[in-house]
Amino acid sequence: MKIEKGRLLELETRKKIYALINDRPGIYIRELERETGFTMGQLTYHLSLLVKANLVQEEFDGRFKRFYPLGLSNYDRKILSLLRKPVLRKIIVLILENRSITNKKLSENMSLSSATISWYINNLKDAQLLNNETRGNEIIYSLKDEPEIIKVLIAYKESFLDKLVDRFIETWDV
Repeated sequence: MKIEKGRLLELETRKKIYALINDRPGIYIRELERETGFTMGQLTYHLSLLVKANLVQEEFDGRFKRFYPLGLSNYDRKILSLLRKPVLRKIIVLILENRSITNKKLSENMSLSSATISWYINNLKDAQLLNNETRGNEIIYSLKDEPEIIKVLIAYKESFLDKLVDRFIETWDV
């Protein structure tokens, strides 16, 4: 039995799931479970219908199955996936605020060890979002595509619920 796309969203359950995915692109299944109060079985069933009907897109980011509305570019989905991780989001915002930053400064600002910061930095390097420049014995990190990252941060700021993001965005006249 084939269901029309429009009819899929007539059910309040699916409408709620679909609205959350549109409001918080890159949301993962456990967040959807917490936000909706639906059981994992209910959620999985309705998500599979939404995916099959091409109303939403699912993507694995290594650990999490994330859901996105259609129409986002691969690059924006990659940025959102990274921004959904609190520590990476904080690192990205700190780099944006400072234009460039060292591992040591990140470590001091975040109260994390240099080794931990290096692990997160490698995630950003693997995603090809980070530039690094060696000056003496220090490596200075900056973001490759600041305007696009800022655009995504601003477009989805409400979905992050993060004072750091809010503070950064306040510095931009939007």
